[in-house]
Amino acid sequence: MILSRLIPALGLALAIGAAPAGPSLRVEPQTGLADAPLGVRAAGLVPGSTAEVVATARSGDALWMSVATCRADGGGQIVLATCDSSAGTYTGIDPGGLVWSMLPQPPGKKPFALAAGKPIDYTIELRVAGSVVATAHALRARVLAGVALRPIVAPFRGTLALPPSAGKHPAVILLGGSEGGDAMTDVAQLLASHGYVAATVAYFGLPGLPQQLVDIPVEDVGTALTWLSQRSDVDANRIGVFGISKGGEFALLAASTYPRIRAAVSVVGVPFAMYGVNPNGPAPNAGSWSRNGVELPFVPPDAAAGARLHELIVAGGKVSLGILADASIEKNPVAVQRAFFPLERIAGPILCIGAGDDHLKNSARDCDIAFAYLSQHKHAFSDRKLNFPSAGHDVLTFYLPTLGYDEFTLSRFTEIDGGSAESDGRANEIAWPAILRFLETALATKA
Repeated sequence: MILSRLIPALGLALAIGAAPAGPSLRVEPQTGLADAPLGVRAAGLVPGSTAEVVATARSGDALWMSVATCRADGGGQIVLATCDSSAGTYTGIDPGGLVWSMLPQPPGKKPFALAAGKPIDYTIELRVAGSVVATAHALRARVLAGVALRPIVAPFRGTLALPPSAGKHPAVILLGGSEGGDAMTDVAQLLASHGYVAATVAYFGLPGLPQQLVDIPVEDVGTALTWLSQRSDVDANRIGVFGISKGGEFALLAASTYPRIRAAVSVVGVPFAMYGVNPNGPAPNAGSWSRNGVELPFVPPDAAAGARLHELIVAGGKVSLGILADASIEKNPVAVQRAFFPLERIAGPILCIGAGDDHLKNSARDCDIAFAYLSQHKHAFSDRKLNFPSAGHDVLTFYLPTLGYDEFTLSRFTEIDGGSAESDGRANEIAWPAILRFLETALATKA
Protein backbone atom coordinates (compact mmCIF):
# COMPACT_ATOMS: atom_id res chain seq x y z
CA MET A 1 0.00 0.00 0.00
CA ILE A 2 2.76 2.40 0.96
CA LEU A 3 4.81 1.49 -2.12
CA SER A 4 1.84 2.00 -4.39
CA ARG A 5 1.42 5.49 -3.00
CA LEU A 6 5.14 6.31 -3.40
CA ILE A 7 5.41 5.31 -7.05
CA PRO A 8 3.07 8.06 -8.35
CA ALA A 9 4.83 10.63 -6.18
CA LEU A 10 8.22 9.50 -7.46
CA GLY A 11 7.01 9.77 -11.02
CA LEU A 12 5.76 13.27 -10.37
CA ALA A 13 9.14 14.26 -8.94
CA LEU A 14 10.97 12.86 -11.96
CA ALA A 15 8.61 14.68 -14.29
CA ILE A 16 9.13 17.99 -12.53
CA GLY A 17 12.91 17.46 -12.31
CA ALA A 18 15.37 17.85 -9.45
CA ALA A 19 15.85 21.21 -7.76
CA PRO A 20 18.23 23.42 -9.79
CA ALA A 21 21.88 23.30 -8.77
CA GLY A 22 23.32 26.31 -6.98
CA PRO A 23 26.20 28.45 -8.25
CA SER A 24 29.39 26.61 -9.21
CA LEU A 25 32.98 27.69 -9.86
CA ARG A 26 35.94 26.09 -11.61
CA VAL A 27 39.43 27.13 -12.70
CA GLU A 28 41.14 25.71 -15.76
CA PRO A 29 43.80 24.51 -15.63
CA GLN A 30 43.79 23.74 -11.92
CA THR A 31 47.54 23.18 -12.05
CA GLY A 32 49.79 24.96 -14.52
CA LEU A 33 52.77 27.18 -15.16
CA ALA A 34 52.85 30.75 -13.92
CA ASP A 35 52.08 32.02 -17.41
CA ALA A 36 48.86 30.00 -17.66
CA PRO A 37 45.98 32.44 -16.95
CA LEU A 38 43.48 31.67 -14.22
CA GLY A 39 40.67 30.42 -16.46
CA VAL A 40 37.84 31.11 -14.02
CA ARG A 41 34.29 30.09 -14.98
CA ALA A 42 31.18 30.46 -12.84
CA ALA A 43 27.74 29.00 -13.57
CA GLY A 44 24.34 28.72 -11.96
CA LEU A 45 23.87 32.44 -11.36
CA VAL A 46 20.77 34.49 -12.04
CA PRO A 47 21.12 35.84 -15.60
CA GLY A 48 22.15 39.48 -15.54
CA SER A 49 23.01 39.41 -11.83
CA THR A 50 26.27 40.78 -10.43
CA ALA A 51 28.83 38.70 -8.56
CA GLU A 52 32.39 39.14 -7.32
CA VAL A 53 35.25 36.85 -8.27
CA VAL A 54 37.77 37.04 -5.43
CA ALA A 55 41.30 35.59 -5.48
CA THR A 56 43.57 35.21 -2.45
CA ALA A 57 47.14 33.92 -2.06
CA ARG A 58 49.72 34.01 0.70
CA SER A 59 53.13 35.65 0.58
CA GLY A 60 54.89 34.84 3.82
CA ASP A 61 52.56 35.94 6.60
CA ALA A 62 50.60 38.32 4.38
CA LEU A 63 47.35 37.50 2.61
CA TRP A 64 47.01 39.09 -0.82
CA MET A 65 43.60 39.63 -2.41
CA SER A 66 42.10 40.74 -5.71
CA VAL A 67 38.50 41.30 -6.80
CA ALA A 68 36.67 41.48 -10.14
CA THR A 69 33.02 42.51 -10.27
CA CYS A 70 31.28 40.71 -13.11
CA ARG A 71 27.78 40.42 -14.56
CA ALA A 72 26.39 36.98 -15.42
CA ASP A 73 25.39 36.42 -19.04
CA GLY A 74 22.00 35.24 -20.26
CA GLY A 75 22.86 31.68 -19.30
CA GLY A 76 23.84 32.63 -15.75
CA GLN A 77 27.57 32.23 -16.43
CA ILE A 78 30.67 34.35 -15.84
CA VAL A 79 33.85 33.79 -17.83
CA LEU A 80 36.69 35.79 -16.30
CA ALA A 81 38.55 36.14 -19.62
CA THR A 82 35.63 38.15 -21.05
CA CYS A 83 34.33 39.77 -17.84
CA ASP A 84 34.24 43.55 -18.09
CA SER A 85 34.99 44.18 -14.42
CA SER A 86 33.06 47.19 -13.19
CA ALA A 87 34.75 47.44 -9.79
CA GLY A 88 37.30 45.77 -7.57
CA THR A 89 41.09 45.80 -7.74
CA TYR A 90 40.94 46.25 -11.51
CA THR A 91 38.38 47.30 -14.10
CA GLY A 92 37.82 46.36 -17.71
CA ILE A 93 38.49 43.09 -19.54
CA ASP A 94 41.74 41.50 -18.40
CA PRO A 95 42.30 37.72 -18.17
CA GLY A 96 45.33 38.30 -15.91
CA GLY A 97 43.80 41.02 -13.75
CA LEU A 98 43.17 38.80 -10.74
CA VAL A 99 46.90 38.11 -10.50
CA TRP A 100 48.65 41.43 -11.13
CA SER A 101 46.07 43.50 -9.19
CA MET A 102 46.41 41.60 -5.90
CA LEU A 103 46.88 43.79 -2.83
CA PRO A 104 48.16 42.83 0.62
CA GLN A 105 45.78 42.69 3.56
CA PRO A 106 46.31 44.93 5.52
CA PRO A 107 47.53 47.43 2.89
CA GLY A 108 51.24 47.99 2.37
CA LYS A 109 53.74 48.33 -0.48
CA LYS A 110 56.10 45.44 0.11
CA PRO A 111 56.24 43.40 -3.13
CA PHE A 112 54.83 39.88 -3.29
CA ALA A 113 57.52 37.36 -2.32
CA LEU A 114 57.63 33.83 -3.70
CA ALA A 115 58.26 30.84 -1.46
CA ALA A 116 61.35 29.16 -2.92
CA GLY A 117 60.47 26.16 -5.03
CA LYS A 118 56.76 26.30 -4.23
CA PRO A 119 53.85 27.15 -6.54
CA ILE A 120 51.45 29.95 -5.73
CA ASP A 121 48.25 28.51 -4.25
CA TYR A 122 45.26 30.62 -5.32
CA THR A 123 41.89 30.36 -3.61
CA ILE A 124 39.10 31.63 -5.86
CA GLU A 125 35.73 32.54 -4.39
CA LEU A 126 32.46 33.47 -6.03
CA ARG A 127 30.57 35.98 -3.87
CA VAL A 128 26.99 37.11 -4.28
CA ALA A 129 25.73 39.96 -2.11
CA GLY A 130 28.81 39.53 0.09
CA SER A 131 28.30 35.80 0.71
CA VAL A 132 30.61 33.08 -0.60
CA VAL A 133 28.53 30.75 -2.78
CA ALA A 134 31.29 28.69 -4.45
CA THR A 135 35.04 28.09 -4.06
CA ALA A 136 37.82 26.69 -6.25
CA HIS A 137 41.60 26.37 -6.05
CA ALA A 138 44.45 26.68 -8.54
CA LEU A 139 48.22 26.19 -8.39
CA ARG A 140 50.65 28.14 -10.58
CA ALA A 141 54.28 26.96 -10.59
CA ARG A 142 57.39 28.74 -11.82
CA VAL A 143 58.74 25.52 -13.30
CA LEU A 144 57.31 22.38 -14.90
CA ALA A 145 57.83 19.07 -13.13
CA GLY A 146 60.84 17.29 -14.61
CA VAL A 147 62.86 20.39 -15.41
CA ALA A 148 66.43 19.90 -14.19
CA LEU A 149 68.38 22.83 -12.75
CA ARG A 150 72.16 22.59 -12.54
CA PRO A 151 74.83 25.11 -11.53
CA ILE A 152 77.48 25.94 -14.11
CA VAL A 153 80.93 26.62 -12.65
CA ALA A 154 83.08 26.13 -15.76
CA PRO A 155 83.86 27.27 -18.39
CA PHE A 156 81.59 30.13 -17.24
CA ARG A 157 79.39 30.89 -14.24
CA GLY A 158 75.66 30.51 -14.39
CA THR A 159 72.78 28.06 -14.23
CA LEU A 160 71.55 25.47 -16.72
CA ALA A 161 67.86 24.59 -16.97
CA LEU A 162 66.96 21.46 -18.96
CA PRO A 163 63.51 20.56 -20.29
CA PRO A 164 62.03 17.21 -19.25
CA SER A 165 61.82 15.82 -22.80
CA ALA A 166 64.65 14.02 -24.59
CA GLY A 167 66.24 14.93 -27.91
CA LYS A 168 67.82 18.08 -29.33
CA HIS A 169 66.29 21.38 -28.26
CA PRO A 170 66.63 25.03 -29.16
CA ALA A 171 68.67 26.92 -26.58
CA VAL A 172 68.63 30.42 -25.10
CA ILE A 173 71.43 32.30 -23.35
CA LEU A 174 70.08 34.58 -20.60
CA LEU A 175 71.69 37.82 -19.41
CA GLY A 176 70.59 39.76 -16.33
CA GLY A 177 71.08 43.44 -15.65
CA SER A 178 73.06 45.78 -13.43
CA GLU A 179 71.92 43.94 -10.30
CA GLY A 180 74.70 41.46 -11.10
CA GLY A 181 75.01 37.88 -9.94
CA ASP A 182 72.99 35.03 -11.42
CA ALA A 183 69.73 36.91 -11.80
CA MET A 184 67.92 35.02 -14.57
CA THR A 185 67.46 31.58 -13.00
CA ASP A 186 63.68 31.89 -12.72
CA VAL A 187 63.45 32.88 -16.38
CA ALA A 188 65.65 29.90 -17.31
CA GLN A 189 63.30 27.53 -15.49
CA LEU A 190 60.27 28.99 -17.22
CA LEU A 191 61.90 28.73 -20.66
CA ALA A 192 62.98 25.14 -19.95
CA SER A 193 59.35 24.42 -19.07
CA HIS A 194 58.52 25.55 -22.60
CA GLY A 195 61.07 23.21 -24.17
CA TYR A 196 64.28 25.25 -24.31
CA VAL A 197 67.71 24.45 -22.93
CA ALA A 198 68.33 27.70 -21.05
CA ALA A 199 71.67 28.85 -19.70
CA THR A 200 72.18 31.97 -17.61
CA VAL A 201 75.51 33.78 -17.81
CA ALA A 202 76.61 35.57 -14.64
CA TYR A 203 79.11 38.14 -15.85
CA PHE A 204 79.84 40.17 -12.73
CA GLY A 205 79.03 40.43 -9.04
CA LEU A 206 79.84 36.87 -7.89
CA PRO A 207 83.04 35.62 -6.22
CA GLY A 208 85.66 35.06 -8.87
CA LEU A 209 83.94 37.41 -11.32
CA PRO A 210 84.45 41.16 -11.85
CA GLN A 211 82.78 43.10 -9.06
CA GLN A 212 81.97 46.04 -11.29
CA LEU A 213 80.10 46.25 -14.56
CA VAL A 214 83.16 47.59 -16.33
CA ASP A 215 84.88 46.22 -19.44
CA ILE A 216 82.96 42.95 -19.31
CA PRO A 217 84.27 40.75 -22.15
CA VAL A 218 81.77 39.79 -24.83
CA GLU A 219 83.68 36.52 -24.88
CA ASP A 220 81.71 35.54 -21.77
CA VAL A 221 78.75 34.97 -24.07
CA GLY A 222 80.97 33.45 -26.75
CA THR A 223 82.17 30.84 -24.26
CA ALA A 224 78.61 29.98 -23.29
CA LEU A 225 77.65 29.77 -26.97
CA THR A 226 80.42 27.30 -27.75
CA TRP A 227 79.66 25.24 -24.64
CA LEU A 228 75.96 25.00 -25.49
CA SER A 229 76.67 24.20 -29.15
CA GLN A 230 78.66 21.15 -28.09
CA ARG A 231 75.92 19.65 -25.93
CA SER A 232 74.13 16.59 -27.30
CA ASP A 233 70.74 17.97 -26.19
CA VAL A 234 71.13 21.28 -28.06
CA ASP A 235 70.57 22.01 -31.74
CA ALA A 236 73.58 24.23 -32.44
CA ASN A 237 71.73 25.95 -35.28
CA ARG A 238 68.91 27.13 -32.99
CA ILE A 239 70.49 29.25 -30.27
CA GLY A 240 69.21 32.68 -29.21
CA VAL A 241 70.10 35.29 -26.61
CA PHE A 242 67.71 37.11 -24.26
CA GLY A 243 68.68 39.95 -21.93
CA ILE A 244 66.88 42.40 -19.67
CA SER A 245 68.02 46.00 -18.97
CA LYS A 246 71.83 46.03 -19.06
CA GLY A 247 71.54 42.43 -20.18
CA GLY A 248 69.44 43.61 -23.13
CA GLU A 249 72.35 45.83 -24.15
CA PHE A 250 74.75 42.89 -23.73
CA ALA A 251 72.44 40.65 -25.78
CA LEU A 252 72.55 42.98 -28.78
CA LEU A 253 76.33 43.26 -28.54
CA ALA A 254 76.73 39.48 -28.35
CA ALA A 255 74.34 38.79 -31.22
CA SER A 256 76.13 41.31 -33.42
CA THR A 257 79.44 39.63 -32.55
CA TYR A 258 78.57 35.93 -32.97
CA PRO A 259 76.69 34.87 -36.12
CA ARG A 260 75.84 31.52 -34.49
CA ILE A 261 73.26 33.43 -32.46
CA ARG A 262 70.05 33.20 -34.52
CA ALA A 263 67.69 35.37 -32.45
CA ALA A 264 68.06 38.26 -30.01
CA VAL A 265 65.60 39.56 -27.42
CA SER A 266 66.43 42.88 -25.79
CA VAL A 267 64.06 44.03 -23.05
CA VAL A 268 64.54 47.69 -21.98
CA GLY A 269 68.09 47.61 -23.34
CA VAL A 270 70.01 50.00 -25.60
CA PRO A 271 71.60 49.23 -29.00
CA PHE A 272 74.98 50.78 -28.18
CA ALA A 273 77.57 50.60 -25.42
CA MET A 274 76.98 52.77 -22.37
CA TYR A 275 79.30 53.80 -19.55
CA GLY A 276 80.25 51.21 -16.98
CA VAL A 277 78.75 50.90 -13.53
CA ASN A 278 80.58 50.58 -10.22
CA PRO A 279 79.23 50.34 -6.65
CA ASN A 280 79.11 54.15 -6.39
CA GLY A 281 77.25 54.70 -9.65
CA PRO A 282 78.42 55.37 -13.21
CA ALA A 283 82.07 54.84 -14.03
CA PRO A 284 83.12 58.16 -15.62
CA ASN A 285 86.11 56.87 -17.56
CA ALA A 286 85.22 53.28 -18.37
CA GLY A 287 82.74 51.52 -20.57
CA SER A 288 80.65 48.43 -19.93
CA TRP A 289 82.06 46.05 -22.54
CA SER A 290 85.28 44.83 -24.12
CA ARG A 291 86.30 42.57 -26.99
CA ASN A 292 89.64 40.76 -27.26
CA GLY A 293 90.81 42.66 -24.19
CA VAL A 294 90.07 46.06 -25.73
CA GLU A 295 87.42 48.35 -24.29
CA LEU A 296 84.63 49.09 -26.75
CA PRO A 297 83.68 52.71 -27.52
CA PHE A 298 80.96 53.86 -25.14
CA VAL A 299 78.67 56.78 -24.37
CA PRO A 300 80.20 58.59 -21.36
CA PRO A 301 78.07 59.95 -18.52
CA ASP A 302 77.02 63.58 -18.94
CA ALA A 303 78.83 65.61 -16.27
CA ALA A 304 76.05 68.13 -15.57
CA ALA A 305 73.36 65.44 -15.32
CA GLY A 306 75.66 63.37 -13.14
CA ALA A 307 76.15 66.27 -10.72
CA ARG A 308 72.41 66.88 -10.57
CA LEU A 309 71.72 63.19 -9.95
CA HIS A 310 74.28 63.18 -7.13
CA GLU A 311 72.50 66.13 -5.49
CA LEU A 312 69.17 64.31 -5.65
CA ILE A 313 70.59 61.13 -4.18
CA VAL A 314 72.26 62.99 -1.31
CA ALA A 315 68.99 64.80 -0.60
CA GLY A 316 67.17 61.46 -0.40
CA GLY A 317 63.58 60.91 -1.38
CA LYS A 318 62.49 59.58 -4.77
CA VAL A 319 64.96 59.75 -7.65
CA SER A 320 64.69 58.94 -11.36
CA LEU A 321 68.13 57.61 -12.30
CA GLY A 322 67.26 57.96 -15.97
CA ILE A 323 68.07 61.65 -15.98
CA LEU A 324 71.73 60.65 -16.37
CA ALA A 325 71.32 58.03 -19.11
CA ASP A 326 68.91 60.18 -21.08
CA ALA A 327 71.08 63.29 -20.96
CA SER A 328 74.18 61.27 -21.84
CA ILE A 329 72.46 59.86 -24.94
CA GLU A 330 70.67 62.99 -26.08
CA LYS A 331 73.59 65.40 -25.64
CA ASN A 332 76.26 63.27 -27.30
CA PRO A 333 75.05 61.90 -30.67
CA VAL A 334 78.64 61.52 -31.86
CA ALA A 335 79.44 59.14 -28.99
CA VAL A 336 76.21 57.24 -29.63
CA GLN A 337 77.14 56.76 -33.28
CA ARG A 338 80.65 55.62 -32.36
CA ALA A 339 79.33 53.19 -29.71
CA PHE A 340 76.53 51.69 -31.85
CA PHE A 341 76.56 47.93 -32.22
CA PRO A 342 76.62 46.61 -35.82
CA LEU A 343 73.09 45.24 -35.57
CA GLU A 344 73.01 44.50 -39.29
CA ARG A 345 75.40 41.61 -38.61
CA ILE A 346 72.93 39.78 -36.39
CA ALA A 347 72.13 36.51 -38.18
CA GLY A 348 68.48 36.39 -37.18
CA PRO A 349 65.54 38.51 -36.09
CA ILE A 350 65.55 40.95 -33.18
CA LEU A 351 62.76 41.58 -30.70
CA CYS A 352 63.13 44.91 -28.89
CA ILE A 353 60.79 45.69 -26.00
CA GLY A 354 60.65 49.22 -24.59
CA ALA A 355 58.67 51.09 -21.94
CA GLY A 356 57.48 54.67 -22.31
CA ASP A 357 57.47 55.42 -18.57
CA ASP A 358 60.86 53.82 -17.89
CA HIS A 359 62.66 56.00 -15.32
CA LEU A 360 66.03 54.24 -15.59
CA LYS A 361 66.34 55.17 -19.26
CA ASN A 362 63.93 55.94 -22.06
CA SER A 363 63.81 52.39 -23.35
CA ALA A 364 60.95 53.11 -25.78
CA ARG A 365 63.14 55.73 -27.45
CA ASP A 366 66.07 53.29 -27.46
CA CYS A 367 64.00 50.69 -29.34
CA ASP A 368 63.01 53.38 -31.83
CA ILE A 369 66.68 54.25 -32.32
CA ALA A 370 67.54 50.58 -32.85
CA PHE A 371 64.82 50.13 -35.43
CA ALA A 372 65.76 53.26 -37.33
CA TYR A 373 69.28 51.83 -37.58
CA LEU A 374 67.99 48.41 -38.68
CA SER A 375 65.84 50.02 -41.36
CA GLN A 376 68.69 52.17 -42.60
CA HIS A 377 71.02 49.16 -42.79
CA LYS A 378 68.34 46.88 -44.31
CA HIS A 379 68.56 44.07 -41.78
CA ALA A 380 67.27 41.05 -43.68
CA PHE A 381 65.09 39.52 -40.99
CA SER A 382 61.61 39.95 -39.53
CA ASP A 383 62.52 42.19 -36.62
CA ARG A 384 59.83 43.22 -34.17
CA LYS A 385 59.43 46.14 -31.78
CA LEU A 386 57.02 46.35 -28.85
CA ASN A 387 56.71 49.63 -26.96
CA PHE A 388 54.42 50.02 -23.95
CA PRO A 389 53.77 53.76 -23.42
CA SER A 390 52.59 53.52 -19.79
CA ALA A 391 54.85 50.74 -18.52
CA GLY A 392 57.95 51.21 -16.41
CA HIS A 393 61.36 49.55 -16.38
CA ASP A 394 59.88 46.35 -14.94
CA VAL A 395 57.80 45.63 -18.01
CA LEU A 396 58.29 41.89 -17.43
CA THR A 397 56.71 40.96 -14.11
CA PHE A 398 56.35 37.24 -14.89
CA TYR A 399 52.78 36.83 -13.66
CA LEU A 400 53.17 38.08 -10.12
CA PRO A 401 51.22 40.74 -8.24
CA THR A 402 52.83 43.98 -9.42
CA LEU A 403 52.31 46.27 -6.44
CA GLY A 404 55.66 47.88 -5.58
CA TYR A 405 57.34 47.32 -8.95
CA ASP A 406 57.29 51.04 -9.75
CA GLU A 407 59.75 51.91 -6.95
CA PHE A 408 62.74 50.27 -5.30
CA THR A 409 63.92 51.46 -1.89
CA LEU A 410 67.68 51.66 -1.40
CA SER A 411 69.66 52.68 1.66
CA ARG A 412 69.85 56.40 0.83
CA PHE A 413 66.96 57.02 -1.55
CA THR A 414 64.07 55.44 -3.43
CA GLU A 415 64.71 54.55 -7.06
CA ILE A 416 61.75 55.28 -9.33
CA ASP A 417 61.41 52.57 -11.97
CA GLY A 418 58.23 54.05 -13.47
CA GLY A 419 54.98 52.54 -14.62
CA SER A 420 52.26 51.31 -12.28
CA ALA A 421 50.86 48.03 -11.06
CA GLU A 422 48.24 48.14 -13.80
CA SER A 423 50.43 49.24 -16.71
CA ASP A 424 53.24 46.82 -15.86
CA GLY A 425 50.88 43.91 -15.23
CA ARG A 426 49.02 44.43 -18.49
CA ALA A 427 52.25 44.95 -20.45
CA ASN A 428 53.61 41.65 -19.16
CA GLU A 429 50.48 39.86 -20.44
CA ILE A 430 51.41 40.97 -23.95
CA ALA A 431 55.22 40.97 -23.71
CA TRP A 432 55.89 37.49 -22.34
CA PRO A 433 53.65 35.61 -24.83
CA ALA A 434 55.21 37.73 -27.58
CA ILE A 435 58.68 36.61 -26.47
CA LEU A 436 57.62 32.96 -26.53
CA ARG A 437 56.09 33.32 -30.00
CA PHE A 438 59.15 35.17 -31.26
CA LEU A 439 61.58 32.52 -30.00
CA GLU A 440 59.40 29.71 -31.34
CA THR A 441 59.38 31.26 -34.81
CA ALA A 442 62.99 32.47 -34.87
CA LEU A 443 64.41 29.19 -33.56
CA ALA A 444 62.05 26.89 -35.44
CA THR A 445 63.49 23.74 -36.97
CA LYS A 446 65.03 24.67 -40.29
CA ALA A 447 64.12 22.50 -43.30
